[in-house]
Amino acid sequence: MKEKLENDIKSVLEELGVENPKVSLDYPVHVEMGDFTSNVAMVHSKELGKNPFDLAEEIKTKINMDGVKVEVVKPCLLY
Repeated sequence: MKEKLENDIKSVLEELGVENPKVSLDYPVHVEMGDFTSNVAMVHSKELGKNPFDLAEEIKTKINMDGVKVEVVKPCLLY
């Protein structure tokens, strides 16, 4: 699943005009935050001239992860 998600995100970024997308999925520090986390929208937002949150939402709507819940959340600090 991780590899498919990474490839889907790369495809969306290429479709949006990113020449060499860097996609990294990590495991969140807090289990309640989900299975994977990524800062891909922060990494590529400036290159595309988009707000990172808006870019993340756009990626979310374009990836095909049937049966898998994908969420975009604003950054927060958890201590």
